[in-house]
Amino acid sequence: AWDEGFQNNLSATELAALKDRLEQFNSLFVTAHKGDEFIFEFLADGTTRVVFNGKETGRITGEDFQ
Repeated sequence: AWDEGFQNNLSATELAALKDRLEQFNSLFVTAHKGDEFIFEFLADGTTRVVFNGKETGRITGEDFQ
């Protein structure tokens, strides 16, 4: 779903420039089931923190992910 959103909103050139970071972003997610919770924290320094069921799965920098 994330990939579709980026594809629908970016040019091919912009998407190519984000390819590695988009893969990094996708790696922050695990399989979720009913009742699971993802939280996205948008930090002042431009970092997005991803939390799954209370445990941080990782962070990614850049305004493109905020």
